Amino acid sequence: VLCLDKTGTLTTNRIQLDRVLPIKGIAERIGEPDLEVILGTYARALTSPTRTSDAIVDALPGDHSLPAGEVLFSSRLGWSALSYTGGQMKGTWVLGAPETLLENLTEGDWAVEDPAQAIESCIADHTSHGMRVLLFAHLPEPADFSPQEELPELPEDLLPLGLLCFRDELRPSVQDTLDKFAGMGIEIKVISGDNPHTVTSLARQVGLIAPEEDVRVISGTQLEGLEEAAFSKAVSENRIFGRITPDLKRRLVKSLREQGHYVAMTGDGVNDVMALKQADLGIAMQSGSQATRNVAGMVLLNDSFDVLPQAFAEGQRILNGMEDILRLYLTRILYFALLIAAMGWLGNGSPFSPKQNSLISILTLSLPAFALAFWARPGVIAKGSLVKRLSHFVVPAAITTSAAGLLIYIYAILRTADAAYAQTVLTYTMILSGLLLIVFVEPPTRFWVSGDAFSGDWRPTVLVMGIFLLFLGLFAVPAVRELYDLVPLRNPLDYLAIGLVVLGWTFALRSVWRLHLLDRYLNIDLGGPK
Repeated sequence: VLCLDKTGTLTTNRIQLDRVLPIKGIAERIGEPDLEVILGTYARALTSPTRTSDAIVDALPGDHSLPAGEVLFSSRLGWSALSYTGGQMKGTWVLGAPETLLENLTEGDWAVEDPAQAIESCIADHTSHGMRVLLFAHLPEPADFSPQEELPELPEDLLPLGLLCFRDELRPSVQDTLDKFAGMGIEIKVISGDNPHTVTSLARQVGLIAPEEDVRVISGTQLEGLEEAAFSKAVSENRIFGRITPDLKRRLVKSLREQGHYVAMTGDGVNDVMALKQADLGIAMQSGSQATRNVAGMVLLNDSFDVLPQAFAEGQRILNGMEDILRLYLTRILYFALLIAAMGWLGNGSPFSPKQNSLISILTLSLPAFALAFWARPGVIAKGSLVKRLSHFVVPAAITTSAAGLLIYIYAILRTADAAYAQTVLTYTMILSGLLLIVFVEPPTRFWVSGDAFSGDWRPTVLVMGIFLLFLGLFAVPAVRELYDLVPLRNPLDYLAIGLVVLGWTFALRSVWRLHLLDRYLNIDLGGPK
């Protein structure tokens, strides 16, 4: 799952003040031109400018004045404020999320019967077009904001003056980038401190949501009141999260990880730090805060969000390739150990000579492992335990392979009473079964799908054919046969016996995987599809 911070990923760091909408019947008391000057003055007086205040300064005129008190904006509060004791700016001026300020508006003389409804209707109209909307309000008396207060209280009886509509600048090629994520099987969730409708509209603009798609959206206020089970369900079902506080971001990421997802989180502000630390992979923008870059596992130079698909694809390719190679190596280790134990019990020594063992390793492990790593493809990483996924393949393959090897060894001993000859027969059998295991690891057709998912890639199968032909070519050279302790079989029936055992092993292993026979016998879950 990739959790996107709207500001850091879908949009650039630049926003524009699109319009100022005076509240009918109230802002007229000040006058629209004066309201714009007050807003410009307010933005210029902030000691810690933000993207929002910079956009106001760029768009509106204003003076420079020193406030008597200030509350800096934070995601936890959802508002900022300045307090003046005299002059044109006398009183308290508050700018913040409408949802936060609406509950503290005055019940004085309004030009409409239901002011909150009128404001909410106007907000909904603009957020549906992808705009961020803030509410600017005023209290005639200066408020006392103590610098010692960690979370100052929002003043009561605020008089709403106007709505500020901001338009974000979408990142170039963001739609193409999101399409690549979808093609890689990466689920995307957008988490933002903005209005959920604004985020949803932006998601539609960049193609993350189809125009007619009925997407699940939820706000932070709805999430905060949920029990843990309901919270996890809401996190799983919804794709757009608005008005999310830093702590809720952290809980969202934690919940996704607890549900078995590998979670990457992008962010650029201090409010993203906790979520980035909680994620499996934290991704920060170069233009983000220093704290964000310090905790992130990856920093995008020049804020190049479009490089992520390539990075994720390479990660998927490496993991998929490693898993395929582990299946081969672990199967080889386990069946070899089982054969050694069986031979010890029979009192016949080692199943192979050292030279034969090296040949089996070269043909069935070294060459295929190099090719599988080179040909590994990106794709969805299966959920759940890696141990279970490997066990589902390795345990049945190792047990059936060692059983087939023991069977052919006993056959050769009974026919010839020659342990060295029986080792050679066993070597040929293990080479054939080891090569067929590669086909099971990367099934080219549905017939071979049992121990691993369908790949449709014929290259490993062609490699198997090539290695088999290489083995035949080496076998035809007497010097090579002598080097690896190989001899031609004494009886054509021995070749037939090897072929029948390998054929029987192929269908037996396929059935054990498909029917989960070993799982039922051992009464354990080895993973794999049911």
